[in-house]
Amino acid sequence: MSKIGPWTLEQELGRGTTATVYAALGPQDSPAAAKLLTSAQVRTVDLADEIWVMAQLDHPNIVELMDWGRVTSDEACHSDGQLQEGAPYLIMERGDGTL
Repeated sequence: MSKIGPWTLEQELGRGTTATVYAALGPQDSPAAAKLLTSAQVRTVDLADEIWVMAQLDHPNIVELMDWGRVTSDEACHSDGQLQEGAPYLIMERGDGTL
């Protein structure tokens, strides 16, 4: 299993053209969803504005943004090719069922 920050990636939940979403466990085994941006074009974009907007949202029908960052070289090196250095990621609360 790969790790990004304090988050342990588990099984893949979904894959699209620009991102892959994994089930993740965080501190105290808190469940989360980790969205890793995989498209080379997206990896070079500064997501600070989008992250700031997401962090401001507070509604029962919107998953909470819990953490964000970029995959470090050490994390990529220890991921058996699963993670790419510099790839942005978002950690969000994991919803039950289909969102």
